[in-house]
Amino acid sequence: MFAVILVGFFVIHLIRRNLTQENKRKQELSLLEEKHLKDLLNKHVRTQEHERERIGSDLHDAISNRLNMILLKLRVSNNKNDIEEDINETINAVRRIAHDLNPPMIDKIPIDVLVMAQFDRLLPKYEVRKWSKSLSKTIWSPDLKIQVIRIIQELVNNIVKHSQATLITVKLRERNRQLFIVVEDNGIGFSSDDKGMGLKNIENRLFIIEGSFKIKSENNKGTKVIIALYNGI
Repeated sequence: MFAVILVGFFVIHLIRRNLTQENKRKQELSLLEEKHLKDLLNKHVRTQEHERERIGSDLHDAISNRLNMILLKLRVSNNKNDIEEDINETINAVRRIAHDLNPPMIDKIPIDVLVMAQFDRLLPKYEVRKWSKSLSKTIWSPDLKIQVIRIIQELVNNIVKHSQATLITVKLRERNRQLFIVVEDNGIGFSSDDKGMGLKNIENRLFIIEGSFKIKSENNKGTKVIIALYNGI
């Protein structure tokens, strides 16, 4: 009888210990999930903040400066054709910014077409070479396409502002259910330790869509960026 009671107490002790350990594991898992969500939210907030800064910079550089120039010409110049050309350029700049904020028909346009189109604005100042191979008809969600567009726009902005390049090569290919976007330029490059807000913003966006990227760059030897995205996200 005593042996049965002893065994009973031992079994109850094991059950309680297992329940305690299970509750502890659940709490630890909950804390990890909460930390992951907080990290994701913080990255998203930083990305949004950088997006607002980029839009503000575009409005200042592309619109405000152009309007000031038009105002100055109105005061000192009688050349209506010149002023009309400046106004048309400003209108086009406004349309471009509006297009960037909300790309039309994004769900209907293939992702490779969207990516390549972001480099058209570099023409004719830069030579742009485009190449794509073995692309499937995978359906990409509009939300993911928006993120990819923002990433490519960030790369384009970096090229314009910092690279001093003359040639940009863009390659798209698929392999092992991944889409690879490779962007190379022949610019001045940069140190691998020198990552500005633009690259951090790219990193944050890729974190959100579970993508990845690598950068190969050296001073005066150009830059190569490789972005990897999983199909069908």
